[in-house]
Amino acid sequence: KMAGIREDPAVPGFRHFILAPLPDRRVGRCSATYRSPYGVVASDWQYDGAGRCHWRFTVPANTVATVRLPGLEPKELAAGQYELDIA
Repeated sequence: KMAGIREDPAVPGFRHFILAPLPDRRVGRCSATYRSPYGVVASDWQYDGAGRCHWRFTVPANTVATVRLPGLEPKELAAGQYELDIA
């Protein structure tokens, strides 16, 4: 759950899914993968020494992810590898 990889109940099978990580400084880092029928979904966040959280994630080919982060509007992202600074 902390990595944020979630199936979209409206679109079973991970053709569309949700990425909504739950970063926590007390944990420091979280990494997870899920082997979907379309390829590997990956989510990895980590806090650096300055207290910033860096998030890397992968949306497999032929899929779309809704990215949800606290305080921001949800965003639809197509296949690719992404890196964001969050929290």
